[in-house]
Amino acid sequence: VSGCFANLSAALTVGAASLVGFPVSTTQVVVGAITGAGYRHQGEVNWQVWAQIFLAWIFTFPGAALLAIALSYALSPL
Repeated sequence: VSGCFANLSAALTVGAASLVGFPVSTTQVVVGAITGAGYRHQGEVNWQVWAQIFLAWIFTFPGAALLAIALSYALSPL
């Protein structure tokens, strides 16, 4: 049941964001939905894993940007 609610809420969130033209990350939406469903129906969320996911998101954005800058300098003609 929790998985069904998580998928439904993720789909509704992505659908609503699409209707208003708001860019969202489906991965982040799904993690949020699973967290909410797990908290509500089972009373437990592994907050250590959640914190690792959160930190990965924080470091992924600037890391990807720096990699794109480096690649554009290395592979683009002058």
